[in-house]
Amino acid sequence: MHNTPVRSAYYAENPIAVIIGCGNIGMGCARTLGARRPVLLVDINKQQLDDCVAALHYEGYAASGYHCDITDPNQISGLADLLAKGPGVQVLAHVAAVAGAGISWRTLMTVDLIGAHLVTNAISPHIVRGGVAILISSMGSYQSP
Repeated sequence: MHNTPVRSAYYAENPIAVIIGCGNIGMGCARTLGARRPVLLVDINKQQLDDCVAALHYEGYAASGYHCDITDPNQISGLADLLAKGPGVQVLAHVAAVAGAGISWRTLMTVDLIGAHLVTNAISPHIVRGGVAILISSMGSYQSP
C-alpha cells in the first residue's frame, strides 16, 4: 500500500479571506480573493452556502463554509473560535445585508448594523498584520426592476 501525499495549493496554509454572505457579491469576492488565498464563506442559508462552496471547489478554489447567523452572538463566537485555530485572517469581506420591500426596520438594523458590528468585533483579533476589513453595501434592492 502506498501513502500518496495529499497536495494542496501553495497558498492553502496562508492566512485566509473570510467572506460574510455568499450571494452574487460574496461569490464575486470569493473568486477574486480566492485566487491568492483560501476562502471561508459564511452564510445563514445552509443550502446556498453548500452550493457555493461546491461551485468554488469545482472551479479549483481552496474554499470552505461556515453556517452562521451573524445576528446571533453565540454563533459569531463559534466563528471566532474556529478562526482562532487557523492561520489568521488576511481579508474580511462583509457583504451580507438585507433591504427592500417587506423588510422591517428592526430586521434591517439587526442584520445590517448589529450583525456587521458582531462580525467585525469577533474577527478583528484574528486579522494578521497587513490585513484588511471591507464592509460592502449595495443599492440594488432600492432600484427599480
